[in-house]
Amino acid sequence: MPTTVRAAGVGSSSLVSKIGGTLSTTVAALADIHPAIPTLIFTVMAITSGALTMFLPETRGRKMPENFDDVEK
Repeated sequence: MPTTVRAAGVGSSSLVSKIGGTLSTTVAALADIHPAIPTLIFTVMAITSGALTMFLPETRGRKMPENFDDVEK
């Protein structure tokens, strides 16, 4: 991906991590309802994120494009 797209991805990841940190206290409070709920939530999220990485293209050994013109080539 071009540098601008990678930068947007890093920014989006940072935003999601902040939201996750905020929601973590709520997830921990769900343990009062049933002790397995926080574990199930984190397990489902981990499995989902791991499965989604299977759709990412392999870029090992390739020169990364620097702009959108490089992507079109």
